[in-house]
Amino acid sequence: MVPPRRRTRRGRPGGAVRQPGPDDRGVPPARRRAAPRPLTRAGPVLHASTHTLPAVTHAVLPLMTGPGSIVALDFDATRTWPGYDWMGVAKAGLGAAARYLAAELGPRRIRVNLVAAGPLRTVAAAGEPHSAAIAADFTARAPLSWNPKDPHPVGLACVTLLSDLLPATTGQILHVDGGAHATGTAPRCHGPATRNHR
Repeated sequence: MVPPRRRTRRGRPGGAVRQPGPDDRGVPPARRRAAPRPLTRAGPVLHASTHTLPAVTHAVLPLMTGPGSIVALDFDATRTWPGYDWMGVAKAGLGAAARYLAAELGPRRIRVNLVAAGPLRTVAAAGEPHSAAIAADFTARAPLSWNPKDPHPVGLACVTLLSDLLPATTGQILHVDGGAHATGTAPRCHGPATRNHR
């Protein structure tokens, strides 16, 4: 979790961001494979990518008074990715955890949302053997283009969700990937948008 940079109320945080940390990077790729294996192998992955969101959220709740926002970084779990395996399963669980937290904390006016970022060149990504290929795929498919070296768009999305600009948005996954998640193939494979299909 990183310290929130948004308005505080009486010295208390109004929001928090859960991002991948050392626990995520410390899970060996061999333990991420989705093939049947002992829970002791899948457990560290599920803990790092799924369980930590509810844990961090409930840790900061005593410090939050009034409306607030919780944001976690995510990766598209609606499809499979080379080498992602159990981590992909855990990311799907992260989405479910966010929805349940949103339902639980809504009455307290605390919003919970995820930012599904496109692949970025981070320390965590350095441990993924297929990260370069996945980044190249996003770059080719994104209608708005995607730069794995530029985390600025993702940061802006997090700041927006932490702010008061989206007071009625919770339980959502905001995709910040240049639109790559909405395309099936690279734009060059698509014909003109006005073509008549019969």
